[in-house]
Amino acid sequence: MVPLGQMAFMPGELVHTNEVLVLLGDNYFAEQSAAQATAIMQRRIGVIETVISTTEKNVKDLAARDSFSNEARQALLRKMHSDEEPPEIPADVLQRAEEDDDEEGLVSFPAL
Repeated sequence: MVPLGQMAFMPGELVHTNEVLVLLGDNYFAEQSAAQATAIMQRRIGVIETVISTTEKNVKDLAARDSFSNEARQALLRKMHSDEEPPEIPADVLQRAEEDDDEEGLVSFPAL
């Protein structure tokens, strides 16, 4: 009797018990020995572990960036809502900016 799951059996005999079908990709299969199939699985597991490791590093990096962005946003909001007056722009800088103003409304600065 040959098992066909946990509860089903069928009359027959097993032939080539050391050979298995291995998915190569795109619905192509190849007969491989159990040892060769194990080696293929180990390589695939290694690739997956590398992807997981890289993804975890990316998640940590994004979390650090998010934390930094939140801190910068909070600092900017505190500065905007503080009672301090914004710094005054010197009159000569304003005059130069008005003189250098082009048609598009952009200020160009003279070369140093």
